[in-house]
Amino acid sequence: MKVRRIYKRRVKSYKDSFKPERSDTTGDIKKLLDIQETPPDAELTSIYDAVRYGDYVPDGETISKLRKM
Repeated sequence: MKVRRIYKRRVKSYKDSFKPERSDTTGDIKKLLDIQETPPDAELTSIYDAVRYGDYVPDGETISKLRKM
């Protein structure tokens, strides 16, 4: 849940550029950010994908690292 909140907060920080639809995937969001010429955070996206769609459970160090990004 923490990684999801961090990812959501990061995506919402681009609210001036675009607003993703509720059904948009991370790939859709990345494409929108690339079109807007705003560099997406690839590491955060990959970790979020691993948590959301895989079995990855991040440790405290990883979460702290993501928060500092």
